[in-house]
Formats: sequence, C-alpha cells, structure tokens
Amino acid sequence: DSMMKKVVACVMSSMVGLSGCQTLSSGKKIAKADFTYSDQQRCESPIHMKVGQVFRFDAAENASTGYYWSLIKSNDALFRVEQRYVSNNTTPNMVGVGGTKSFIFTSLKAGETDIILHHGRGWGSYDGTPWQCKLQIVDAI
Repeated sequence: DSMMKKVVACVMSSMVGLSGCQTLSSGKKIAKADFTYSDQQRCESPIHMKVGQVFRFDAAENASTGYYWSLIKSNDALFRVEQRYVSNNTTPNMVGVGGTKSFIFTSLKAGETDIILHHGRGWGSYDGTPWQCKLQIVDAI
C-alpha cells in the first residue's frame, strides 16, 4: 500500500565510526520506553534509570528543509543508541513531507551522562538552544 507509513531505523556507534539505516514497514514498532520526552518538553534532570531501561526522545522533523535533529553528546559506553524516523501519512508521490524523529537510548551499564540533541542543518548551523537531559543509570533503584 503506497499510503503505508515508512520507518527509517538507524543504529549509531561512534566507537567504531559506523552508522546504518534501513527502511521498515509501519508494522515495526518503536521499543516501549520507560521515559519519553519530546522537543516540546523540558527534561527535569537528572533522570534515574536502571540498567536495561529505555529513554526515548521524539521530535517533529522534515529533513527536506535541510533541518534535522542530531545527537551532539552522549556516553556511547552507557547506551545502545538507535534513531528512527516515521513519516507522516501522505498521498502517493508527495514530496517534502515531515514526520517524527526518535532517538532511543537503551541503558547498558551504570554511569552518568548528559544527552544533548540539536535541531539544525548538517553544516553546523543550529537554531536555538540544544535540548538536553542528564541521566543517571544504576544497577537497581
């Protein structure tokens, strides 16, 4: 069905300098998050998490404008980080359609880090203040 939403899933690993993306059908669901925030919410830091819990950030994005959300800072040793993009429902062959970008952080081990995300263009031009949140991960709360 050409009206079906598409999901783009990306896994990032700065430790090895690789990132990969794949397009999935809308049947693929984004992992249930223990903590969910959006670009319209302020993070009341710090967030206390257990190992294995999921923190998700969702924001409206339309990359066809040249602007997109980027992960500027996090401690990759503490998280598995995934990016997903779900486009809005549209008519067939419609261009310039926005959607929702999600960053999914699954905690792997105890520690503390700041997550900083920014909305801007790929050549380093950012608008406004970055969105940020401090996370404290423990083995048990």
